[in-house]
Amino acid sequence: MRGVSTLLFVVLLVGAYGAPVRGAQAPGAKPLSPEYVAEIARLSAKVKTTGTVNVIVTLALPEPYQPETRSSDPAVVERQRAAIAQARDALMKSLRDTKAVIYAKWDPLPMVALRVDAAALKRLGESSLITAIKEDRPASPQ
Repeated sequence: MRGVSTLLFVVLLVGAYGAPVRGAQAPGAKPLSPEYVAEIARLSAKVKTTGTVNVIVTLALPEPYQPETRSSDPAVVERQRAAIAQARDALMKSLRDTKAVIYAKWDPLPMVALRVDAAALKRLGESSLITAIKEDRPASPQ
């Protein structure tokens, strides 16, 4: 059932990809959305009791994400895939001294599922390398 809930979340998150949630408050950056701040606070409280938490993050890309089916140009698709891989690598490099572990990725989507400790979660909350974060949790039985 976990795979179904994760896939459903990915589909919903991709649909809402343009939502204005950002990581760190860089000069001139858009303000953090209330939803982003609330989710980081909720996850921070949870990680204090559980030690780790599973999250799905949306990677920040230099150009807006476009589903591959919308492009007939293989070079555009390849550039986007390379940008996603570079963004994932940069994120993991920024978390290297934490206990963050990738447990799923969905190529060619700009998302990655991570198991994070408190230090990694704090860094994610401050990161300009991601645009969204949500807890990855199983869906309720139907």
